[in-house]
Amino acid sequence: MAQIQQYSSLIRRSWWIIALAVLAALNVALILAYFATPIYRASAQFIVGPGPSLLASQDRDLVNGIEALDKRSIVATYAEVMGSRRIQRETAERLGIERSELSGYKFTSVVLPDATILELSVEGADPEKVALLANNVGQQAIDYIKSLYLVYDIHLLDPAVTPVNPIRPQPIRDIALAVVLGLVFGLALAVLREQISPFGGAQGVWRPAAAGYAPSAFSRSHFQRQMNEQLTKSKAEPLALGLVQLTGLQDNLGTLPAPTLQRLHLRVAEILQSELHSGESLGRWDETSFAVLLPGATGTTALQRLEHIQQALAQPIVLDHEGEIFDLKPHIGVAVRQEREPAELLIKKAEAALTETYQNGSKTILYNHVQPINGAASVSNKGRAVRGNG
Repeated sequence: MAQIQQYSSLIRRSWWIIALAVLAALNVALILAYFATPIYRASAQFIVGPGPSLLASQDRDLVNGIEALDKRSIVATYAEVMGSRRIQRETAERLGIERSELSGYKFTSVVLPDATILELSVEGADPEKVALLANNVGQQAIDYIKSLYLVYDIHLLDPAVTPVNPIRPQPIRDIALAVVLGLVFGLALAVLREQISPFGGAQGVWRPAAAGYAPSAFSRSHFQRQMNEQLTKSKAEPLALGLVQLTGLQDNLGTLPAPTLQRLHLRVAEILQSELHSGESLGRWDETSFAVLLPGATGTTALQRLEHIQQALAQPIVLDHEGEIFDLKPHIGVAVRQEREPAELLIKKAEAALTETYQNGSKTILYNHVQPINGAASVSNKGRAVRGNG
């Protein structure tokens, strides 16, 4: 259901692309229909039955003849004769029609199912001539068959009449087909646009085309380089690192379309950026996490700032004002740099604090004590300030 809502929203955002595709398909269909030559079809039907010689024979011969007729081999032979080029040429000569003109007409002879009835159809641009050819080709075939076969007779059953309406083009059918094809093509273009466009759809804000990056948020590598520079430059000044994990986004990561995921990243980055002060940095930590760097922030100040950010992100997000509601369920781990503490240790403290938010139910935790062991870090229960609103 969530995916259906996402793609419904995509259609609403890109309705103009779909509409243009449908209009283009309609124009093509109407132009082709306007310039296409109308083609008409006329059909005549013939019936095959026992001939005079068979009827005049003994009863046993009549029965055998009817059984042979039921095998349809005779009827099929008559159909082949009726559709032969020789019969068509002789008919054209008799009617005074040039042979080259016959190339513009299509002759089809078939045996109707479960019957000894043949149907000869002629298609062409002249409605009167297709009816004339159907009747006369049929009569020419009858004369030829009677000169060879006396056992089974063939007669005209229903003569062809001059058609009124062409079989193609059919504007109503062509328009309906154009609408369907236009919708399919328009939907494909809308999805393709969402995938490759560097613009945020209805947001109208530039973003990199690659999934997983939002404006005003550095990549993780760039964020870490900036953090290292800040630590090196201000060794004695306080500094706080906050890791913001979006649990709600992580729960739906496999079901969200890439365009929706990008817009969520964009919206989260906008919220976080609005909460930061001058000189503070925002970066992407992973697919569902952000990192914030707060130079000069002490433990209490950092915790208060990150709690405020947690409250802002805890509000349901509505994308494009179209009813798509997302609960991000943010968890935040905060760590404050101790004097001359390396970046790797500060990151481990923030990650440990973030992990602790899932264990005790708090949404924001400040971790301010780490025991170094062989250059690594282990979490200590002492000296931990735990606060939260969840």
